[in-house]
Amino acid sequence: MQKPTSNPAKPRRSDASRTNAASAERGVDVAPTETVPTPRAAALLHLVDDLRAALVGGDTGTALVLSETIGTLLRAPASAPSTGVVDLDAERKRRSGV
Repeated sequence: MQKPTSNPAKPRRSDASRTNAASAERGVDVAPTETVPTPRAAALLHLVDDLRAALVGGDTGTALVLSETIGTLLRAPASAPSTGVVDLDAERKRRSGV
């Protein structure tokens, strides 16, 4: 069994092997080249996998936190489409009038 790891402060590319393996365990047929449609969906897949691992390992405290986090994500309104990356330095200069 794969040990769940997570570092929300460090951005990373989608891990297709983990997502596809988890989907296969749930009986979902995912092609190796298929990607998760949104970052929120990818996060939910990872949280569900981590929740399952916590429950299998008997860690009910972690399972509770993960369950609440999943519920929060599911209740939150969908975010607006991304408009791209903002150059913070240029934006600060623009707002300060420099």
